[in-house]
Amino acid sequence: MEQDLKRLIAARGQLKGTITRLYNFISNETEFNKDSQNCEDFERIENQYFAIMAAINEKLTPDTNCEVGKPSTSSSNLTKLPRIEIPRFSGQSNVQPFLRPWLRLAIAMLTLPE
Repeated sequence: MEQDLKRLIAARGQLKGTITRLYNFISNETEFNKDSQNCEDFERIENQYFAIMAAINEKLTPDTNCEVGKPSTSSSNLTKLPRIEIPRFSGQSNVQPFLRPWLRLAIAMLTLPE
């Protein structure tokens, strides 16, 4: 008799758990249906986003019908740099012959007009 009572109590607990899970499933389904209004709002915002992105891409693409003007070249803006002679690296660890011309060039670049 006591064994049957324990078995019935366990079955009652399982049935109660099943009913609770079923109730939670149904109530979540109802909440999900309420969220369908949010989905419609999301779709509207998503459509606006894609429309804006298309407009931006259209503005960013270059127009192929317009003529490209030739850039004006003025000889007064060009500065010819002096040719420098740099000795070839011989494999020796002495880098002084390379360092001095590089430093002179770097200092000369600092004094160039903008």
